Amino acid sequence: MLLFLVAGHAADRYSRQRTIQSCYGAFSSCSILLLALARHGHSAVWPIYAVLLANGVVGAFNGPAARHSCLLVNAEHFANAVTWSSSIFQATAVLGPTFGGAMA
Repeated sequence: MLLFLVAGHAADRYSRQRTIQSCYGAFSSCSILLLALARHGHSAVWPIYAVLLANGVVGAFNGPAARHSCLLVNAEHFANAVTWSSSIFQATAVLGPTFGGAMA
């Protein structure tokens, strides 16, 4: 909630495509860090909270930038982009927990 003005301004001021790409890279980094922390077996919880805080900050910037991401696609490619986006979301919603459970 503290970042909504800054994140909204950044979404309007800078390239949405570049912002979304940066956010996805940061989300991936946060996921890798959480995996590394879980695999290493830290007894302290503050590193996990720090990564979750970073994930929240990234989410604050991703939300406004991705909200109007349909503007990034030409009209003739819009239907194909929505199909791919929905398919990738569904695949990751199923495969992510599957891989996470297999690694545990």
